[in-house]
Amino acid sequence: MYIASIIVLLFVLPAGCVVIEAFWRDGGAELMPLVGKWFVFWGVGARLLLGGARQIAQPRFTAEDIFAIKDHAAFAIVREVGFGNLAVGTLGLLTLAKPKWLIPAAIVGGLYYGLAGLGHLLRRHAISPSGPRSCPTFSSSPCWQLSSPAAAFDPSPHHNCAACCDG
Repeated sequence: MYIASIIVLLFVLPAGCVVIEAFWRDGGAELMPLVGKWFVFWGVGARLLLGGARQIAQPRFTAEDIFAIKDHAAFAIVREVGFGNLAVGTLGLLTLAKPKWLIPAAIVGGLYYGLAGLGHLLRRHAISPSGPRSCPTFSSSPCWQLSSPAAAFDPSPHHNCAACCDG
């Protein structure tokens, strides 16, 4: 379910909105501004707002399933991260009402996803307490590969990593 929500929010909804708006404007809109507009709205705005809300309401999921931290003391830190994600997500959503905020939101969202992806690369050999498991890397996504030279350091589409995947 988690991976499906990522695919829908990062690819399906932005692409669908670009196609709809391009046809609505009879093809008169330039493509790249539409891609930016809808990726920031869905990929940065909706994705991070929903993720932040979940981290605040259910910190156990992020702590245990993503980072394999069983200590309940980590929940407070996860909630703090959730507040940050909620704030960045709000910025991304507001870009529809405040188009001048699009570039700052894209920069913040790009930095977040790039740095998080780098963190995933650095943890790619982690093994969960229950043993290794195989899951797709964030760096194997087309978005990350197109936006970061760091993707060249992770040529494999799967790895053993309990710290970055939640199955």
